Amino acid sequence: PADTSAFAAGEMEPSRFDPPGAGGRDTGSRPDVVSASGAAAADGPCFAALTALCLNASRFKVEVAWQVPAQGTRGAGIAVPLTSDTGHFWFFSANNVELVVKVVDGRAFNGHYWVFSGALSDVAYTITVTDTATGAVRTYSNPSGSLSSFSDVAAF
Repeated sequence: PADTSAFAAGEMEPSRFDPPGAGGRDTGSRPDVVSASGAAAADGPCFAALTALCLNASRFKVEVAWQVPAQGTRGAGIAVPLTSDTGHFWFFSANNVELVVKVVDGRAFNGHYWVFSGALSDVAYTITVTDTATGAVRTYSNPSGSLSSFSDVAAF
């Protein structure tokens, strides 16, 4: 379990809440459900970007959108690749990892690619994983105040 009251609250520098590509006012809500969409037109191979991880031989594109409704802020998670299958995202400061994600080829075991997430934040966020070969998309949401890691061994 997370202890979100372990240290006294302090003032954060405003710039630490506005990483590149982030910030702004919350104009809508995100669903707190896991969903999948059918295959759409494939985008082609994934190309890594500031806000996108390319995992499992660049077949899967992973993006994260976060929001803090109480502050009216939202943004895109900043992607940091770690291995060919794993990466992490930060939201407010590069030295504060918020989320770890990996996509594993489990087809030899059950015919599917697997998606795992390790939550290190109770901020509201939505993870979007796109199979760039088929166009299939899965989304996973963490509601504000929750610390939800998951495994989806039938994702794609």
